[in-house]
Formats: sequence, C-alpha cells, structure tokens
Amino acid sequence: MRAIKLWLEQDKDFPRFQRLAYEITEVPLADVLLNGIHPWNYGSSLNALASKFAQMLNSQENYLPELKEFGYGSEFSFDSGRGFYREGTTFERLLSEIREDLYFVEDLSYLELIDLAKKSLTENWTNQTVYNLLTKVCLDFNSIRDFLRKKNKDIKLSGYDDLKRYDLSGVLKLSDFETEDKVLINEALPVTNFRTAKFLKQVTDSRGLLRLASSLDQFQIRKNLTYADGDDPAILYRCQREGDNIRFHPVMNYDPSMRKLAKKIAVSWRQDKGRYCFTTDIQTTEKMNDEGNFQILFPELDYSSKNSDGYSTASLAEQFIPRYIIGRIIKAESPGEVIKDVLRKHGVSMTGRKEELVEKLAKVSAKVYQEKLPELDDYFTNNRFLKVEGNGTKEARYFPVIDDCDLKNMLLTMHAIKHLRGSTILDAAHCNDTFDLVSLAKALINREVVVSGSFVRIIDNQNN
Repeated sequence: MRAIKLWLEQDKDFPRFQRLAYEITEVPLADVLLNGIHPWNYGSSLNALASKFAQMLNSQENYLPELKEFGYGSEFSFDSGRGFYREGTTFERLLSEIREDLYFVEDLSYLELIDLAKKSLTENWTNQTVYNLLTKVCLDFNSIRDFLRKKNKDIKLSGYDDLKRYDLSGVLKLSDFETEDKVLINEALPVTNFRTAKFLKQVTDSRGLLRLASSLDQFQIRKNLTYADGDDPAILYRCQREGDNIRFHPVMNYDPSMRKLAKKIAVSWRQDKGRYCFTTDIQTTEKMNDEGNFQILFPELDYSSKNSDGYSTASLAEQFIPRYIIGRIIKAESPGEVIKDVLRKHGVSMTGRKEELVEKLAKVSAKVYQEKLPELDDYFTNNRFLKVEGNGTKEARYFPVIDDCDLKNMLLTMHAIKHLRGSTILDAAHCNDTFDLVSLAKALINREVVVSGSFVRIIDNQNN
C-alpha cells in the first residue's frame, strides 16, 4: 500500500532554516492497520486530512514563543479550494504551500533572527536592496530625500527617477537602518512565519511516515472492477480488525448471483467456516488486495472525529423502491486508449502525455455538457430525486436521459454535483457555481470529487 513520507531539508539560502519535503512510498498493510500509518489516497477524505494537519500545525506547542511574540509565528490558513488548478491532491497542495510559506527550525531567538537578517543584507548590499529599505522606512519622497541628505548634503533629488543616478549602496550603510528591525527581517527573508521542527515528530513515526493515529481498526474492501467491466455492481465488505485478524461483513441484497459470489469469496479467503461473513488475517487480506482483484478503501477515516462503527446489510425480500444510479466514468487511471477513443469520437487531437489527454477529456466533457444542458435541465426539473446511500442491484436502474451521448455518465455526475442541494436533494433549480465546468470535469477524472450512492424519485401529488 502507498503511504507518504515527510522530512525536513535545509533551505538553500538560509541553511539554519528547514523546509518541508515529502514523497510517496510503499508500506505493508500491517503497517497501516497495526501502526496507524496513513493509507495514502485509498478513498479517505484528503480534505479532512488536510484540515487536521493544518490544525495541528497551528497548535500553540508548535510555535517558537519568542518569535510569535514579535509577529513571526502567524496562523497558517489553508483553503482546500484555493490552488485548485495546481497539480496534486488537496493534501499535496497543502504540503506545497507549507513548503513555500513556512520555515522550520529547532530553536531560534529574536536576536538571532535579526543577526541572520543583517548578515544576509550585508552580503547582498546593492542599490536595489537599499532602495527597498528606503521605500519601506520612508513613507513618501520627501522623507526619502531628507533621509539621504542627512548622509550627504550635496544630494539633489527632484523625483524617484533621480534615485537611479546615485550609488545608494555607497551612500547608506546597514547601520543607518539599525532601529528598523522589522523592515530588515522582512527584506532579508523570503519567509517570516516559523514553526518548531519538533512538529514533524507529532505527525510521523520514526521513519518519517505520516501517522495521525496509533492504529486503524476499520476499513472496506470491494471488488476492484475496471472501466472495461461495465456497470455491474461490486460486492463491498466492511472490515473490522481485532489484533491480527480481520472480520469481513458483506453488504448484500437479495440477488442470488451476489450471494453466490459472496459464498465463493468466503471459501477462497476465509480461515474459519463462515459462509458469508468470514475471518482471515492481515497477510491474507493484503494478498486479496494484490492478487485477488480487490481494492482496500478507507472512506470513513476521519482524524477530526471519532469514527462510527460501520455496518453491513442484506436484503431478505424482493420488495424495493426503484433506485437510479450513475454509471462509472472514465478516470485518469483508465487506459490511455479509452481516453483517446473518446477524443477521437469528438474530433480532438489524441497526441500528448497522459496528463494532456486528461486535460483534453475535461474540456470535451465541459463542451458536451453545455450542449446537453437543456435536455438535462428539462428532465431534472420535471423529475426530482433524493440521494441515498448504496447502489442496490436489482432495484437499480439508470437515468433515462441523454442515452445517445457517449459521455452520459460524466455529464450526469457533473450535473448532480452542480445541482445537489444540501448534498441530499437533486434540484435543477439549485446551482453550485464553485468551480467552472472544465475544473469540475478534471476533478472528477482525477477522483478528487465523487458522487456515491443512488437516487430515489420524489413523488408528490402534483408530480406523480
């Protein structure tokens, strides 16, 4: 399984300070479950992870008290929507912003900070440096002229352009700004927000692997169907760890074929005699993930609140309310030929790296969405739906709209995200304009946002 490794490395310009660095690495499933190593991007909420990480970064124990007192330890604010166009997941964008905007240091006093700033300015004492200091210390041109004339009465200035005729770095010295500590620090350092380097020990183990919990006890595992497998439902298991053992609880309905498959899975992987629910160990579970066409997920992992115990269900009678589902969409990890086939049908160039093909697919999706929008709006205005958990099987059906469109599933998913009110009611009259269409399509392709569950039609006396 993938995990994320964090470390601090020396800043190239100020070796006394350190910046955050990271890489994606591989770890055994046992490391995740028994030692709490964060399962990187396995269906867990990266927004929730970023929020918790930023919260810990801003805890009082991670500031350097003396520097914070003088204003060099401010709260780090992260908006998951900001930098949406940057590469990487929400959490990777957070790490990039921390690297750009924060210095980490073992220990540092305010006097040491001033000395470092002065040393840097002395080594880079140029006309531009002096000009920057002058304009920050003196609020207007007259103040600048008076400041310079105290050093050289022969200086004659009539405007800012005249400053370029003088050797400012020769006229003024660092000692002339001796009392302007804040100006000196801000001019010398590209970053003036500090945290203690001890912070990293709070969020990693001894190897530097991201860890925000001592262990993980709950997860899910499902059949890892590919895009080519079509829209057949997958069996989902809720899994509970007790020591080295994993208890599997399937989520099933009354479909005999699903029950038959569940029995087959139990026989293949169990270490007890369970027919549907069964027990196996961590090593076997990892083998299922690696060799058995299963995928391990952590959709309920949330470090900000206590995780609720998951539960599984099984239908006993063939009574149901029809559910409407949206089929699978093409994702970034889909084979390149699948993406190229769509581009070919829409007359778009198929050349470029995978990232470029994804960008083209997003633009095509946005274009076709605009073309099909009247038809979508008409259907969902006359038919309102309520979003519920789970997809069902026999009771599941697909929305009978834009069936002639090869991007039907993508367009329906985009429409659902834009028109879900309160994350529950699919209402054509409600519109979420947080992101433009291309950005939304790209986020779906990259699995940064998803629409899970199914939809039940709302019937009332006026619309039945």
